[in-house]
Amino acid sequence: MKWLGIICLLTSTVLAAPDQEKLAHFTQDCVEMDLDTGNLYFNREAVTPEVMGEKLKNAASIAFRGASFSGDSSTVSSEALLRFLEQMDAADIAPELVNVNLYFFGKEKTAACDNLVLYADGKVVLNGESIDISALTAEQLSGRPVSIGYSSMYEPVNYRQLLAVCRVLGSGSQISSLFFVDRRMLKVAAEIYEIDVNGDKRVLSAPWQCSAPRAGYSKMGVVANESGIKPYDADLDDFHQEDLANLGIQFSIKRQFVGENIHISGVAILRKSIAPKQESFSLEGIPYYSYSVSKTVIPILLVFTPDVETIEFMVSEVDGTKTMCRISVEIQDDRGNLIKR
Repeated sequence: MKWLGIICLLTSTVLAAPDQEKLAHFTQDCVEMDLDTGNLYFNREAVTPEVMGEKLKNAASIAFRGASFSGDSSTVSSEALLRFLEQMDAADIAPELVNVNLYFFGKEKTAACDNLVLYADGKVVLNGESIDISALTAEQLSGRPVSIGYSSMYEPVNYRQLLAVCRVLGSGSQISSLFFVDRRMLKVAAEIYEIDVNGDKRVLSAPWQCSAPRAGYSKMGVVANESGIKPYDADLDDFHQEDLANLGIQFSIKRQFVGENIHISGVAILRKSIAPKQESFSLEGIPYYSYSVSKTVIPILLVFTPDVETIEFMVSEVDGTKTMCRISVEIQDDRGNLIKR
């Protein structure tokens, strides 16, 4: 077997794909809150709190992001945050199905605030003193603006813990900072290969891998693009063409945490020249060609449960040959270190 490229995959056990009929249950809706105004957006559409409550009743999983859209506020009110968290609680969305990312820093100095740090074990540290969240009362607060954060950037946040704190704060408190930032990265590795009549494997193009924040999109082509960048020796790739056609294999993948599972969706596109190209003209020393291209589209929609690292699945034949796609995932911190699931 010959690897075409310089990147190799580091995954091991190959397991069967989950039941594809269950994939629809792993959709994730996005909720954004403008912490300056309390305005809410459901999948990028502005909604009233009343409409938000109805939409949450039908939501299977939520990615909740809050930020200061204008950046002008020195503090934010706890009212809108409390109301929304109460709505998620009323919709009975399980905490493990809600990804919380709240980021806000006002102009108040830490020393002029009550400082609350939440821990995954249900503890909260108030101004250096550790207590159970259930034991936190409004009388323990000084009445100053409150700074709220989470103890780890590499653990999911239980939104009901934050709700418990917001209930103590009430709707009239001012929050000077919020820091609930999930900095886990999802590394996705992929390769597409053919299997000939003898069962031998032939990789069609260089294996591809990329790390990016959860819920982020990654796009990468493994051939030379308009800027002339070549991630590997393109001359060894059957799908490469020395021009601006952007032929080859390209991936566009979205990654998400949905509870304990990892949801990968996107598409891989294979473009290959199928006839001799004909030069049409040259512009500033760059030749432009006419050519015929075959195109293979591989939609990707996979759920990796905690016991699954790698999934292989069959795709449309390429040049009449059985073709497979292999996708692997792992969780990393923002420095590329492995985080065990």
